[in-house]
Amino acid sequence: MDTITNRTLSSNETSSNVTTINILDPNTSKLTYNIWLHGGIFLIVLGTIGNSLSLAVMMRKNLRRHTTALYLMVLAVVDTAVLYNWFVRNWTYAISGIDTRLLSVASCKIHTFCSYFFVDFESWILVLVSFERLFAVFAPHRVRNIFTKKSAIIQITATGVFLVIVNLHFFWTQDLENGVCDAIERRYMYFSRVWNWIDFVICSFAPFAVMLSSNVAIITRLVYLQKTKKQSSTNKRNNTMTLTL
Repeated sequence: MDTITNRTLSSNETSSNVTTINILDPNTSKLTYNIWLHGGIFLIVLGTIGNSLSLAVMMRKNLRRHTTALYLMVLAVVDTAVLYNWFVRNWTYAISGIDTRLLSVASCKIHTFCSYFFVDFESWILVLVSFERLFAVFAPHRVRNIFTKKSAIIQITATGVFLVIVNLHFFWTQDLENGVCDAIERRYMYFSRVWNWIDFVICSFAPFAVMLSSNVAIITRLVYLQKTKKQSSTNKRNNTMTLTL
């Protein structure tokens, strides 16, 4: 391949207006190219093996009965989808100069949708795990009644359906024209700019805020329980000494 782009394509980019340079030119683009060419396949293989091992462990009989294992199994599958959706596109582009998103109108719409949906889904599965941990600390005697396999499946399905609906707009807002996969029609251009902020909230800020709050609450609760237990032990020891005297 004689030329490469001066930047790699991220999973959320929707434009392909790039400047080509000579591959032998000693600059950062050459480094980026070599990273994708030689490291991309390694990351795909490593990620696939890691997620496959996670699935194998979580599917063991003694773990399958726990709802957390179900969340983590789905997470491993979605994480693999994110890996292939993003790395395969970039790796293919690095070795051949072909952007799979730009092969057709269908690939433009489907790949853009998948790029957003899988990452969103991954974030919110972690939120579901955080909720279960929160209930396990604050209501340990009720958590098994609340977080059953059936309820976990309902939660995962509802989350997936919600995120599909949120990202479904790509099938009519995105289009392929003159080698550009983007919001081509004028009426969608403003929404495309606003969408970046909406996606930031859905994919990053909201999950981060929920998980941070959950972890802070869990830590606070555990510290309180530890202090209560220590105080109870001290009082019990003092009462025993008093009775002895």
